[in-house]
Amino acid sequence: MQDYGGPVGFRMALAHPDRIECLIVQDAVAAQRRSGRDLEGASGLLADRAANESALSTNLLSLQSTRTRHVGSDPNVERYDPDLWTDEFAFLNQPGQVEIQSDLFYDTHQRRKLSQVEAWMREKQPRLLGDLGQV
Repeated sequence: MQDYGGPVGFRMALAHPDRIECLIVQDAVAAQRRSGRDLEGASGLLADRAANESALSTNLLSLQSTRTRHVGSDPNVERYDPDLWTDEFAFLNQPGQVEIQSDLFYDTHQRRKLSQVEAWMREKQPRLLGDLGQV
């Protein structure tokens, strides 16, 4: 499971726990309490999506945010191919992407779903390979 694939994988695990041998995870949201990076406006969107969605979409889909997803705070930005973020930015700004990306973000961070994942992980303690970077 990686990024937005995390919620899909966790739903599958919750639906069929007997089929899970191990979780392989990279940077997937798996808990309500998170360390690591946090997207500006996330708490507002979660509390009142209708009132805050425009601000989140603007931040989430900006060129700067797109670039930051690729280079983070690395001082050696010259090591990265700028096509990584400019291509993603161009894709994210196609018609319909604001709605798609907002839906994905909102679905990923729904507290009810995250609390079910937390409870399942505490109870089953599945073997894990990876990085729950947003836990």
